Amino acid sequence: MTDALGALAPLLGGVGLFLLGMGQMTDGLRFAGGETLRVILERWTRSAPRAFAAGFLVTGVVQSSTATTVATVGIVNAGLLTLRQAVWVVAGANLGTTLTGWIVALVGLRVSVTAAALPVVGVGALAQLLARERYPRLAGLARALAGFGLFFMGLDVLQEAFRDAAPGAATFGPVDASWPALGLLALGGLALTLLTQSSAASIAIVLSAASTGSIGLVPAAAVIIGVNVGTTSTAAMAAIGATPPARRVAASHVIFNVVAAVVAFVFLEPYLWVSGRIASLIASLAGEGDPAPLALAAFHTLFSAAGVALLVIYGNFLVRWLEGRFRSAGESVGSPQYLDDTLLPVPALAARGLLLEVRRYLAEALAHARRALCEGRFDRDASQGLRQLGGHIRQFIGDLSETPMPQEVSAALPDLIRATQNLDDFVGLGARLHARGALPVRHAGPGWTALGAAVLDCLSTDVGPATDAAGRLAVARLRLDDAFDRLKQTLLAEAAGGRTPIFMMEEKLSSAEALRDMGYLALRARRRVMSCHAGDGDVGGQGEAHPAEPAPAAAAG
Repeated sequence: MTDALGALAPLLGGVGLFLLGMGQMTDGLRFAGGETLRVILERWTRSAPRAFAAGFLVTGVVQSSTATTVATVGIVNAGLLTLRQAVWVVAGANLGTTLTGWIVALVGLRVSVTAAALPVVGVGALAQLLARERYPRLAGLARALAGFGLFFMGLDVLQEAFRDAAPGAATFGPVDASWPALGLLALGGLALTLLTQSSAASIAIVLSAASTGSIGLVPAAAVIIGVNVGTTSTAAMAAIGATPPARRVAASHVIFNVVAAVVAFVFLEPYLWVSGRIASLIASLAGEGDPAPLALAAFHTLFSAAGVALLVIYGNFLVRWLEGRFRSAGESVGSPQYLDDTLLPVPALAARGLLLEVRRYLAEALAHARRALCEGRFDRDASQGLRQLGGHIRQFIGDLSETPMPQEVSAALPDLIRATQNLDDFVGLGARLHARGALPVRHAGPGWTALGAAVLDCLSTDVGPATDAAGRLAVARLRLDDAFDRLKQTLLAEAAGGRTPIFMMEEKLSSAEALRDMGYLALRARRRVMSCHAGDGDVGGQGEAHPAEPAPAAAAG
């Protein structure tokens, strides 16, 4: 028993140091990068290759595919990333996470860096303490540096633990192994990743064991396949009870990794043969070292890359299938009814479809706001669906703007773009008012009743062009301004007379301003949509007269 505990203690210590180092590196780099990594995922994902490259780059930097996937889920939920883009980000993250295996095989297991790692940990920890208050990003880099040192210290401890536990030489190359045995080994790799919650740690354990002969090449490859499937567990657990977009992204992660794993099992021997040749070449160039860890690192990269190649074939089908799963009632609002990429080669048809979709966005957003204002029925799913619809419209506008367009189409686009922006702000402002408890308008007093009625007048359902539209919008704006000014004077008078505490008056005035701004945004969107005619397939023409409207203060944020 004492011998077993003595052998197990270094192994647990090595895993602990490695996990601690990985966590410090990931957190430090994310903190040092600030919003940079999120911006990369938001802005570098317009196409599948760019989304893949962004996922690969971000994961390579932070050394955590889980961090990339979780960030991707958040961006999808915000409506800033489509499912198609997210699928390719996840694919890039899966390939990016194989870089850890190469770091372990090329450096961690070939060079003893413990002596250098100790001062690196010390310098990093000291720099983090000194820079934490004044230079937070520098403190993040220092934290990552300390984690880097712990990372390699853990590798050294792991390697020594396996060397003491099972000395010997691994057989390089395919060996006879039954499919049931390989399947059990893959399940063991999956369980190991569930236990450590880090595929990088699991890969380091397997490579360390292989370098000391504790496990042969074929069994180690089977374990790595299981590790690759197990890395989806964090995203899958995070998606339990989450929004439909989060569940779709998690499902795409699981499906991608399972497909890659099945193919890797089917072509295990060819994969290992290719990996062995790559490892032998690298080992011969380096002039030293055991090629087994290099072969396993190459195997991990090879079957992940094969999974990406397969995704090119079935990716579109996967996206369409996932879009039909985990649907909520509000998501029917977020699915475009008039936009289709097949319209893009004919700009006039594309512009008409765009106008119809923006009109639908306007009608749905106004109806959603009326229910919240009058009845207090704020549907979170519908609000999320409206944000997704705005994202689809923006994406389509971006694609359309890259194609040659006739003058009448290009003239209509600015109003449609601004109307979409107004509606995005309108939906977001409504959600913030609901979060503050300002919906429905239940404040006592005639001033609030008048303001609520004026806002509802701005949310009228008629969104088509009409001869007296400009006049009606102007009257609605004047009525809104008048109702707000009267209520503002009442609130100020109550505060001045001591009948209402100042802080309560400010809170009520802020809610009144937000309600007024919702009316402004609705008027702006209605005016801009009505300025684009869609009669008999024609888009453009002379818009209605535009009544002047002050810029909404709260909506600007």
